[in-house]
Amino acid sequence: MRGELRGLREHMLSETYSSERRKNKKKSSRVVTFTVPEELYIKMKKYVELKGYRHLSEFIRQAIRKQIEDYRDYLDESLKYR
Repeated sequence: MRGELRGLREHMLSETYSSERRKNKKKSSRVVTFTVPEELYIKMKKYVELKGYRHLSEFIRQAIRKQIEDYRDYLDESLKYR
């Protein structure tokens, strides 16, 4: 009985691990690369530090998320008046 429970526990842990890994893999596949002129990068980095973000990428992710939310709100509003 004890060996069966241990086997079941290991099976459940491996299932959880593989499903977590699958979820994380989907998230990490969304990569965007762009080039910024050096003087703009320096200005952006200073601005980001003043605003209290840890990394430039965190600031950019949040800005993109805000743009998406604003666009969704815009679409919702435009659908109301159709």
